[in-house]
Amino acid sequence: MLFLWRDRKYRLMKDRRDADELIRAHGVDALERALANAKACEKGSREERHWSRIAKVIKQRR
Repeated sequence: MLFLWRDRKYRLMKDRRDADELIRAHGVDALERALANAKACEKGSREERHWSRIAKVIKQRR
């Protein structure tokens, strides 16, 4: 169980870091960019979930 928690923790850290990079690169349009990337990916794929989590982080920071 500890491993699952640790993996989740590192995934969240990576999502936050990716969100920071996206905000630095695109500024105000970062949320729209993340949502567009999530929509472009295959539904339910790992990539789609990754972009959705990034969008969630950006929404929380607004």
